Amino acid sequence: MASVSPVYGTDWYVDVANGSDAALGGTPATARQTIRSVTTNAVAGDVIHVAPGTYGEAEGAEAA
Repeated sequence: MASVSPVYGTDWYVDVANGSDAALGGTPATARQTIRSVTTNAVAGDVIHVAPGTYGEAEGAEAA
């Protein structure tokens, strides 16, 4: 019987004050700036870490 390796999700970091949406988002030092930039790239099993700050009201809203 073949063994199955576990699959681990990606850790994403968001920091409205110090992040950049051009960044990779994989560490606190390379955090994205907006929640939307992460949620459009994250998949099931990923973990999103959001730094304290004030994010725009439409950050997590989906288009109607």
